[in-house]
Formats: sequence, structure tokens, C-alpha cells
Amino acid sequence: MKTFRFSLAFQSLFSLMILNLLLVFPALLPAQVYNGNLSLTSQAAVNAFSYTEVTGYLYIQGNDITNLDGLISLDSVGGDLYITSNNLLTNIDGLSSLNSVGGNLLISGNNSLTNLAGLYSLTSVGGFLIMESNISLLNVAGLSSLTSVGEYFEISYSNLLVNVDGLSSLTSVGGLAIYSCGSLTNLDGLSSLTSVGASLGIFSNGSLTNLDGLTSLTSVGGLSIRYNPNLSGFCGLYPLLNGGGLGGSYLVTNNFDNPTQQDIIAGGPCGKNPTELINDLVANGTLNQGQANALLAKLNSCRLLPFNNQVNAFVNAGIMTQAEADDLILAADQTCNPPTRTAVSQTFALGQNYPNPVSGYTVVPFTLPTSSKVSLNLYDASGRLVRNLLDQDFPAGNHEIKVNLQSLPAGTYFGKFQAGQNVETMTISVE
Repeated sequence: MKTFRFSLAFQSLFSLMILNLLLVFPALLPAQVYNGNLSLTSQAAVNAFSYTEVTGYLYIQGNDITNLDGLISLDSVGGDLYITSNNLLTNIDGLSSLNSVGGNLLISGNNSLTNLAGLYSLTSVGGFLIMESNISLLNVAGLSSLTSVGEYFEISYSNLLVNVDGLSSLTSVGGLAIYSCGSLTNLDGLSSLTSVGASLGIFSNGSLTNLDGLTSLTSVGGLSIRYNPNLSGFCGLYPLLNGGGLGGSYLVTNNFDNPTQQDIIAGGPCGKNPTELINDLVANGTLNQGQANALLAKLNSCRLLPFNNQVNAFVNAGIMTQAEADDLILAADQTCNPPTRTAVSQTFALGQNYPNPVSGYTVVPFTLPTSSKVSLNLYDASGRLVRNLLDQDFPAGNHEIKVNLQSLPAGTYFGKFQAGQNVETMTISVE
């Protein structure tokens, strides 16, 4: 009897140990596949999730969802993955095992989301990748493993986003649109991007100054770069244009500078920035790392006089040539003292909607010289009014509005745009 009791106690203890292991290490559980579509609308539903794969779509939207930790075992979604309008969601760290999304990935309207760190295992998205209206998003560093997006990749309406440095592995996208990111200053994070199948659109990014990060581009379906009031550096497009890699239209307007293709080609490739020059001097043995660090410390705080004195001291000591010093001092000055910019003169302008043709949402860009009441009415080919898309007041400046055309039959429509006394018509194709 004692032996029997001991055996029961041992079995109970062993079972408890196994249960604790499974709770701590859920990956030890057998793989579970959810066949079909699934919606998670509460934190409790997220916490109860126990699958490694969802074959259909996965929608995550709930008023009380703060984290996605319950999805830690999820490695693939066969259809779309939508993470939308979760106002309390602060991180998506629970998606750290996710490596592929077969359909579209939409991350939209998550007002407290600051980063995408949980997506560091994601390597590909088969359809669209849209990141829009995440007003607290600071960076996209979590996408460091992403290499390809099958269709359009859009980053929009994220005014705190200062760079796209997390996209350094991205080499090809079906199309790319970056717009209405007011703090974005450069596209250096796209330095590995070589191919954009359809159009590349860069619109209404108020702080963007240059396109130097696009120097690896060899093939683009079309270029549309508009309404970036501080954008003056276009040398990043030199390899693309000089190599004949632009397959479609070239539209560059309402930026600080608006060079032609010939202007960009004549200007030649981009020069190196001072940090790159210093790294080159370390690589070729001219400077040791300690000397480089001393220069970088002065450069990073733009203390140009001490920086220049240090460079000249290296010349006098025979460490650096005068030509190397001149290049470095000039590059540092251009970095720390960019040219003073004046606002682009604003007149009324209506841009073409994009994408066009459209099968869902499309964006209409426009510029107002003064505050105005704006309306946009849509008519079919027979002249019949189909829908009022817009009717509201706007201040002076550059604007973009997103309109939903999902329920319209395929065909050609005409949009009548009116702002005060200004009236223009655009052609919109729905497919």
C-alpha cells in the first residue's frame, strides 16, 4: 500500500513538473494549426491564443488590448494580418516568432504603439504592407529581417517617425509610398533597396532633405516626388537614372528643388558624408579608432572649430594628406551648416490621385494658397453624380486626403475638385 501511495505521489509530482514546463516553455507543446479565419477582439482572446499557424486571415482589434504576448508561438499567417485601432497597444513583442505573412499586413491606427520590435523574425510579406496613422511610432527597427514585399509598401501619417533605418535588409517591393511623415529627414535605411516594381511615391514629408539612401536602386516602374518643402538632395537617384532603370513616368514637383532627370545625371553621384569619410580613413589605416572617435565626438555635436583644428593637426603630423583633410572639412561643414531654406511658394494645385487605377483606397494631394472650403464630387462616364467624397474646410498648405472607393463598380470616373473659386477635374480609374 505504501509503495502504491508513493507511486501515485510521484506521478502527481511528475505531472505537475511537466505542466510547469509547458507553461514556461509553450514551444514544447505540439504545433497547433488554426484552419480558417480568426479575429481577436480582447486581451483575454489574445492571452488564450495557442496556435503556431493561422491558415486564413488574423484580425486583431480590441479596446482593451495592450500587448500581443499570447501570440508568442505564432510563426505564420496564410492570409492577411490586420492589427488596427488598438488604442492601448504599446508593443507587438509577442509576434517575435512570426516569419511570414502570405497576404497583406496592415498596422494602422494604434495610437500608443512606439516601435515594431516584435517583428524582427519577419522576412517576407506576400501582399501589401501598410503602416499608417500610428501617431506614436518612433522607428521601424523591428523590420530588420524583412527582405521583400510582394505588393505595395506604404508608410504614412506617422509624424514622430524620424528615419527608416530598420529596413536595411529590404531589397525589393512591388511599389513604395512614403508620405505625411512630418519628422522624417532621410531615407538612409533603404540603402539595400534595388527594385520597386511599380511606382515610388514620396509625398508631403515636411522635414525630408535628401534621397541619398536610394543609391542602390536600379529599377523603378515610375517616380512621383512631390510636396516635400525641404527636399533638395536628389543625387541618390543618380545611379537609377544614369543606368536607365526608370521604366515609367518622372514627376518631381512642389519640392524645395525640382530637378529634371538630366539635371540629376549632370550632377553626378552623391559624395560621402563626413562619418563615411572618417570610417574610410580607419579602414585604409590612415587613422586609428581612437583618432576617429575623437573626430566623431566633435562632429556629432557640430563643434566645427575644434574638429577642423584636429584635422589640420593630423595633416601637420603627416597622418593625413591635405586633400583628405579638405574633403573632410567640406563634408563636415555641409552636414552641420545645411543651406537655409525658404518655404516653397504656394499656389493652388491639384495632384493626381495615387494609386491610379485603384481598387480600394486612393489618396488625393492638393495645395491651397489660402484657407478654403474644399469639395470633391465623383461622377461616372455619363455625368451622373455618384458620390460626394469630401466637403470640409482646410487651412493653407499642402494636404492629402484618403478616400474609399471599394464599393464602386470598375470603370472610369471623373472627380470634380473645388476649393474656393478654383475648380479642377481629375480622371480616376477603378478596377
